[in-house]
Amino acid sequence: MIICFLLLSVILFVIPVSCAAVFFLCLPYFLISERKRRIGLSLSGCVSYFSALAAAGISPENICVSVCSSETDGFFDDIRPEFSEILKQVRFFGKDFRTAVLERAERTVSPELSDFLSGTADVIDSGGDFSAFLRERKKECMRQSEIRQRRKMQSADLYAETASIVFLGAPMFFLILFYLMAPLSGNQDRMITVLTYVIIPGTGLIFLIIAEPPE
Repeated sequence: MIICFLLLSVILFVIPVSCAAVFFLCLPYFLISERKRRIGLSLSGCVSYFSALAAAGISPENICVSVCSSETDGFFDDIRPEFSEILKQVRFFGKDFRTAVLERAERTVSPELSDFLSGTADVIDSGGDFSAFLRERKKECMRQSEIRQRRKMQSADLYAETASIVFLGAPMFFLILFYLMAPLSGNQDRMITVLTYVIIPGTGLIFLIIAEPPE
């Protein structure tokens, strides 16, 4: 009896602690992934905005100021902190704009934004045509957006097929199996209850966690 009590105590302690440890270890990864995803989604529109202002002869630094202004509220909320950090380095720490852009390119979590900022710094350094650079970058962002949407549709198809198998086929299979085994192994009400109230909801929760958020 004492051994069972100790074993139960260990299980009740180890399982919650392990779940909490896994949660806190995985949380930064999920936050970074979500941040990277949101920046990637906002980058295409931001580059188009850059291109439109650059065609009017506005400098890259002033374009960053425009992106961070209140006039663009609701458009670049996910990517605005990146450019705000660039302006902060210029205004408060006295760094030149190119250096601040390169530092942000090294620190951002998004490879796409890092590549864009690095290209911007190279154009500023070489004195090249910023408008032409942005036009090419806009085309590249559109291609990447199409690829991302195509992958999203493929993932949605896969999730739909998985959900139909897990939530429709598997429960029906096990219910039929339990009823067929009832004459041999006795009452299967407990197993059916566990399947209905534990396994199916738990599987649904896992499915919601691993499924990609809508874009």
